[in-house]
Amino acid sequence: MYHLIYLSTARKLFTDNQLVELLTIAVKHNTLSNVTGFLIYVEGKKPDVGFIFDKILNNNRHYQITVLDRSNVKKETSKLGQLVSNRYDTKN
Repeated sequence: MYHLIYLSTARKLFTDNQLVELLTIAVKHNTLSNVTGFLIYVEGKKPDVGFIFDKILNNNRHYQITVLDRSNVKKETSKLGQLVSNRYDTKN
């Protein structure tokens, strides 16, 4: 298991609806890539995390993306990421 924690600056403030839409899209992409996480945190197999982070880097909704940590972890640490995934999963 591998995780990446990052910060970024939004180009403009999100409305509540825009944030829900972003989370819904993120959960869809994360699920397809077998990773969990949201907005500042990505966790999964290292190649999968890298794939998602490349998408994050190329997203024009934010800038000044700074990686705070990237490291191997012994087990899944993001219970909050899973809760977000469950809440915004479009299949539910």
